[in-house]
Amino acid sequence: MKKHKTLIVFLWILVIWSFLFSAIKYFLWQDLSSTLNPDLQTLAWYLSFWAVFAYLIWWAIAYSFLKKYVLAFLSWMVFLLMLFVYFVWIKSTFILAFIVSFIGFLYWLWVVLRNIIVSIEIQKTWIKDTKLNALVNIVFIVFIILWTVLGSKLSELYAHNGILAILGLIFILFILSLNLDYDNVCLKDWFKCILSKKYLVEKKLAFKDSFSKFIPEIKYVYKNFFYLIMTSSIIWSIATIVSQKAVEFSVDKFSIQASSAGFVLLYSSVWAILWNVISSFLKNRWKSFFVLNFIMSLLILLFIYFQNSFFEISVLAFLLWLIFGASTNLIDAYFLTKIWEEDKKEYWSATYWLVFSITLFVMMFFASFIDKTWGFNILMIVLAVLLVLVNLIFYRIK
Repeated sequence: MKKHKTLIVFLWILVIWSFLFSAIKYFLWQDLSSTLNPDLQTLAWYLSFWAVFAYLIWWAIAYSFLKKYVLAFLSWMVFLLMLFVYFVWIKSTFILAFIVSFIGFLYWLWVVLRNIIVSIEIQKTWIKDTKLNALVNIVFIVFIILWTVLGSKLSELYAHNGILAILGLIFILFILSLNLDYDNVCLKDWFKCILSKKYLVEKKLAFKDSFSKFIPEIKYVYKNFFYLIMTSSIIWSIATIVSQKAVEFSVDKFSIQASSAGFVLLYSSVWAILWNVISSFLKNRWKSFFVLNFIMSLLILLFIYFQNSFFEISVLAFLLWLIFGASTNLIDAYFLTKIWEEDKKEYWSATYWLVFSITLFVMMFFASFIDKTWGFNILMIVLAVLLVLVNLIFYRIK
């Protein structure tokens, strides 16, 4: 039990960060519907905008600062931003873009650190890579969907005051972050660091020295694993876009509340859990991966033909998340194992999410453009074709 202590704390931190990424987006979508009326693609685009810049400096941060202090700092900054949102009514698109983008900047710093911690836990607990990554994916998927529903419900029930619940969870996140012991520093030492003005610095590698390794390390990772990182990023981006459109499409066409439409994804997550687990027992990783992606492409196309009722959308979303859960676990668990073997956790994880953030940023922008210009059906066709092409290219390389 002792060797799993940090894993348990980490999973609780993952639960709350999942809330921040999903509930804030959907809460603002509902909260500002009568004023700025932003769509989900736009808010997701804002969240991913500064991610690129986050990863450009994260290499040095991950090597130079204690993990627990970085996590505490990130949660405290999000707390201050949401406090601003609560007391200052947002009436400007520029201010909205700045607030959401900055929260996204902090969130993507957390995402890189999340992968580093998963890699550490694989070695620390000796749990099989696909099984531990499946566990992390299960927690992430379940709670990002659950928080989507609850975020919308908070806005419907309590309107703007629902932010108070968000602030409470962020404060809990701050406390949990200080209780991680990866760096072998107890809670009281945090106050000693502040008094001595050392703050976050770890005596491992100076910030400027670690930052100077950025170019050589990023070249190495891109040269050896770019095709793997790019494939995973596109799959995650496509699944994110389709999921958001399923909710938004249901609200617009069937005139149901956002919280009710969010149950589409909640139901889907049940089978995503099962298939994350099943994927850890598959014998041939890459053949299974290719087959699952082709099935996922077909499911996206079926959204064009089965959109006459909320039930049909729900069934397709359920099947899509079933396949997506297994596919991403197979490729991501492989990558997490490799970054530990090469002893480049911080650099490799940052590289992965740098590519992911750029991919998500670009795809969200074009998805919003295609949807507004040619409609939902054309968007589904484009995403399905893109997934097939990516799968074929990856198959040829492997």
